Amino acid sequence: MFRVVLVLVTLATAGLVVASAFFCDEGEIGEINDAAMLHYRKGQFAEAAAVWEEGLTRFPDAWQLNYRYGTILAVRGNFAGAERYLKRALELKGDHPEIRKELALSYLQDERYDDAERELKAVLAQKEWFPETHYYLGTIYEKRGQTDLARKEYVQELNHNPGCTFAWAKVLTDRN
Repeated sequence: MFRVVLVLVTLATAGLVVASAFFCDEGEIGEINDAAMLHYRKGQFAEAAAVWEEGLTRFPDAWQLNYRYGTILAVRGNFAGAERYLKRALELKGDHPEIRKELALSYLQDERYDDAERELKAVLAQKEWFPETHYYLGTIYEKRGQTDLARKEYVQELNHNPGCTFAWAKVLTDRN
């Protein structure tokens, strides 16, 4: 269990760093996000969270800040807080697949598998494929003991994303 949570936290962390390049606006909101990301990249998560939280007091309707703050809350294990801010980011930005995937990851870490599955399927309804979505669906199915469905999702991930080492590990270790 600890290993799965560690992998999920690592992936969420990597996703947050990668997504920073795509979701930043210029101006004050972008400056706030940049300042928080400097802390984040140094492993100063509490400081990064504080910058995003302060930014939200000034710009409560900034979807980027709600997204970032929600994600870091999930990484730090505050799933109720993460849900609140990620849902707010979705309200503000619209049905954005990256935000929805982060919400699903928060649910997955909180062992709310039905909610995570619903969100991941909503991502796939928007886009036939989105990075790691099939992998995480496979993880849910594996946790439920639905090994055939899990394997199908891992293979589907690899069909679109052959560089997904986590999906490769699942497929190669499950050679029944």
